[in-house]
Amino acid sequence: MFSTSSLLARPINRRSVLAGSALLTLMAATGCVPKQASSGSSATGNLRFSFWGPTQVQANYTNFVKTFEQSNSGIKMSLEPAEYAAYLDRMATQAAAKRLPDVFWVPESQIATYASQNVLLDLDSLDKGTVDYSQFSPGQVDSWRILGGKQYSVVFNQITPVIQLNKDALADAGVDTPNDEDWHWDDLGSIARDYTKAKGGDSFGMSYGATGQLHTTQWLRQHGAELFDKDGKLGFDAAVLGDWFAMWEGWIKDGAVMPAAISGSVQPLFPEVAARTAIYAGQSNQFTDNQVASKQELVMHLLPTIQGAAEGHSFLWYNRLCISATATDPALAGRFVDFFINSPAVIDTVGVVTGPPSNPKLREQALAKAVQAKSTSDQKVLEILERDLKRPMRSRGANPPGSLGWASLLRRAGENITTGGVPIDQAVKSLMTDLQRGLDAAR
Repeated sequence: MFSTSSLLARPINRRSVLAGSALLTLMAATGCVPKQASSGSSATGNLRFSFWGPTQVQANYTNFVKTFEQSNSGIKMSLEPAEYAAYLDRMATQAAAKRLPDVFWVPESQIATYASQNVLLDLDSLDKGTVDYSQFSPGQVDSWRILGGKQYSVVFNQITPVIQLNKDALADAGVDTPNDEDWHWDDLGSIARDYTKAKGGDSFGMSYGATGQLHTTQWLRQHGAELFDKDGKLGFDAAVLGDWFAMWEGWIKDGAVMPAAISGSVQPLFPEVAARTAIYAGQSNQFTDNQVASKQELVMHLLPTIQGAAEGHSFLWYNRLCISATATDPALAGRFVDFFINSPAVIDTVGVVTGPPSNPKLREQALAKAVQAKSTSDQKVLEILERDLKRPMRSRGANPPGSLGWASLLRRAGENITTGGVPIDQAVKSLMTDLQRGLDAAR
């Protein structure tokens, strides 16, 4: 199934960051420039499609692609899936060799890096109607634009950062499940602390979650800051990020949070801590897998806030679908992109395990199917997104070129603080220095 380790919580290692940046730069230097969409492309030809995910996700998308081929008998798809970390390395290598697939996934954190290297096709160059956006609001489609308003991708699904609670375990311990419409981070700490006290022994209220990049980003936004501002510069100061780590360290000291030294990681997978904790800082796309791993009922809550949180702090994580600037037939690739974001076949073959579709009509169909099939997990995944979408969300810029190391730097800072004994201010300063160095090198 599609899990934390296969999407974004798994850090990008230093080797892949450096290799990816260097190889993309090499590709730009060797003359890879965008190819204009051909007019009147026939519905015959071959397309290469690359994506990431574990075995089950690969099987699901293989079936989805088969439905596209059945609807377009003259088109043959060649699939190139891989596990997430391997995918990033391979895409960088293919970019340098001018062999990018025709259509491929790009994680939210890398879209601006790819676009800045001139390796993506501006979808506005396709003939009008090639990709049908009629089921989306104009504002939604425009929000996908980056780098001066270029439409370098479509967003095919959306992920919500959540706090996952074991409803049964909390109830058995006599700890009330909170209302997430008006709860705060202090409330989360109190609930975790109460669970630890009620259970005793080797149980803890919550696993360590200070290095989740989605949760950290929303903490920054609640303070009126941003990870990166609209000019691609650091949008936060050391004090705000330091307070985030200090909150988690305080929870460890009072027993609310399981120390990383016990769980074995600052980013433990849910099955590794499920038996000894009741609360997990996760993502909506992980929920179905996590529920399968638990014999008790799990629920998701939207993130707590600080007192007086800045307006519009909520945000969604995107997974993007792009066409290569060197695609053999851009119009044919556009036909596949259109099918990808509009066809109900994605609900039947893939479902919502990789995240709910960005297409609101498809989400309606997915919810109806989940209700009919009595799939409570899918219902919860879809409903938490709809609740989040009703909240105001101020715009945020794409992670700029040179920022690929953010996730791994955040993880390293957490490790240094919580297991290495490094003072918080020192670890945060090191993170910001290294992150700024990457931004400077990309200019």
